[in-house]
Amino acid sequence: METLVGQRLLVLFVHPTCPPCKEFFTSLNGEVEQIAKQGVRMVLVSGGSREQNREMVEEYKLSCPLVIQQEHEIADLYGSSWTPFGFVVDEEGNVAGKGVVNDVHVLGELLARDATVGGSPKSESA
Repeated sequence: METLVGQRLLVLFVHPTCPPCKEFFTSLNGEVEQIAKQGVRMVLVSGGSREQNREMVEEYKLSCPLVIQQEHEIADLYGSSWTPFGFVVDEEGNVAGKGVVNDVHVLGELLARDATVGGSPKSESA
């Protein structure tokens, strides 16, 4: 299994039944490769069933890693309660930007932010 530790990430919280997520995926067309060229790896964190997520990946031709959370355990770790909502995480694991990501223009603005705005996601021991 590939590790993402030490990479700059865009952690994007989505759900297969979320209308704004579907609109965002429609506008994504090839942006995953452009994001990768910026040295950022996009990772989707989703709710819903395995089948719903398989259909979402196929329909929108998503080529990035996808993690399916059982409840909201990963969203709770990041303090996220909206979809689509993204966190830019730097190579050290610090949150370098966050916000609602409902189109590629907002995504570009989020990725352009440099300043750390939130520290690292909450540890489970906290």
